[in-house]
Amino acid sequence: MKYLFLVNPCAGSGKGQHVWRTIQQLLPQTGIDHEKVESTHPGHPRELAQWQAARRTDIDCLIVIGGDGTLHEVIAGLIASHRQPALPVAYIPAGTGNDFARGYGISTQPRQALRQILDNDHQHIINVGRFTDQATKQSGIFINN
Repeated sequence: MKYLFLVNPCAGSGKGQHVWRTIQQLLPQTGIDHEKVESTHPGHPRELAQWQAARRTDIDCLIVIGGDGTLHEVIAGLIASHRQPALPVAYIPAGTGNDFARGYGISTQPRQALRQILDNDHQHIINVGRFTDQATKQSGIFINN
């Protein structure tokens, strides 16, 4: 399997960068094939996820390192890519609240979260909702725990 880490270094007031450094130190021990892309501005995780999913057929799993907002942007980007089959997503929380991770039993400890990903033997389907604001006609997606 080939993993792509999408890192938001600014998540959690810089916690994303710290979590990535922790994960990066562990990767040689795992022997997994991996690459990393890093977001640099708001909206960039969505752009990166959409671009990578649409063009990189060699990626088997996208691992998000960031907060709930980063995860939301990545999911929106993956949906916009229209990749079939969908690119699996894993999550190593690095935000302030990490509500999504807690709701799904994902460890907030980076080492343990990585171990949960690598030891996982099946996918978990998560529903994504869509909405349209009737007043503004704006639409979007939401995920909930």
